[in-house]
Amino acid sequence: MERNNMEKLMMTLLMMTIFFVAHQRVVADAAMVAKFQPEKSIGTCAKTCGFRCIKELAPPKIAVCFALCMIECKFGPSQVVYNCTKDCAKTIIHSNLGADPESVRHHVDKCYGSCQSKI
Repeated sequence: MERNNMEKLMMTLLMMTIFFVAHQRVVADAAMVAKFQPEKSIGTCAKTCGFRCIKELAPPKIAVCFALCMIECKFGPSQVVYNCTKDCAKTIIHSNLGADPESVRHHVDKCYGSCQSKI
């Protein structure tokens, strides 16, 4: 039983690290840089998001939570854009429970871009 808990913790930490590195690519996206909040470091956001999302037990849910949190922390979108992104992002959990973190991040990025362009 203890081994399973340790494996879940290690998987969670691995996923958070992957998202931290992957998120750096999002920052470089020219469309998103305009709303970049330089006073918040990526490390600070990653730490905050990691603590917020650690309670999610399913890897796709952790990935969606972390990606949404990073967008909220770094870019500070309006509530309308954030809610639109969140609703869109949750579709990957329902449609593909075994989604890998990279595909989840791409899905959330597409949702954010789409919602941002609608507003």
